[in-house]
Amino acid sequence: MPKKIETLIEASDPSFFLKVSQIHRYSKEIKERESIVSTLTDQVKELSKKEWCQLYQQTGQNPGSVKIFSQYEDETSSVLFVPSDRYISLNDKTKYSIIQELGHHVIHQTTEWTISPEMVEKYLPILKEMIENSQEISEEDKAKILQENSKFSIKPGTIDRLNDLGDVEMVFEKVKPVISLKNIDVQKNSLGFLDI
Repeated sequence: MPKKIETLIEASDPSFFLKVSQIHRYSKEIKERESIVSTLTDQVKELSKKEWCQLYQQTGQNPGSVKIFSQYEDETSSVLFVPSDRYISLNDKTKYSIIQELGHHVIHQTTEWTISPEMVEKYLPILKEMIENSQEISEEDKAKILQENSKFSIKPGTIDRLNDLGDVEMVFEKVKPVISLKNIDVQKNSLGFLDI
């Protein structure tokens, strides 16, 4: 429940209203513009991904970071497209879909073993011996002592093998490497506009 405001103070400085209204207006404009920039960035990433995948398909090898540009009248816009060998984590549904389409060799599994604090406390004197050989711990509780937590992701190096796994764009879309756009620029055409 919001705290009740007990005291109201009317500002004596006549510029207060203008300053607050400008903050409100500019904050609203910033939010609207951030939304537009986010949408445009997603669109440019998608267009850049298509260009990158076409080059990958043509050459048969990972082109790495590429500068993609477009000219209009006397200006050139450009962006550095940077795909990385990092990938999103996979849930079970996505993992099985990728295994079906691309095979097990694309999946990387990381397993973390944790010991249940409740079980350690419960059996601390016995654990000083050997957990597995103990006759005093029930099989059910033995299973609870060591807890497995597996996480799946795309194997590092997969980005260098997209061509081996099928259509580059389809595989790229499946494994979703983390991509970024850098050096977004528009400038008047000059001889040095392609400098990276």
